[in-house]
Amino acid sequence: MSISAAFVDRYSASARRDWEPLVERYETKAGDALSQFEWVKDNTLAWVEHRAGSQQTLCHGDFHPENVLFTSDPLRKNVLIDWQYAGAGPGICDVAISLFPA
Repeated sequence: MSISAAFVDRYSASARRDWEPLVERYETKAGDALSQFEWVKDNTLAWVEHRAGSQQTLCHGDFHPENVLFTSDPLRKNVLIDWQYAGAGPGICDVAISLFPA
């Protein structure tokens, strides 16, 4: 499965949009690691091409609690909504977005 150009564009736009809030929130905690995140933000296509050799999966692209409809009914499952950014990509992207929301 190849990574779609649309996924690269959306991820790049998201990284640029969320960069300043990420720095403000995590600068003291992340320290020097922020330079690695900044490189990915500035070189998204190169990063994606590097990751293209790894396993790909269906990525939501905007995975955070506001896009999950939670239920307290144990017989009903939670529902993930807002799929317009979905595409093939490294699954770790959804994990990262959920851990470091803007």
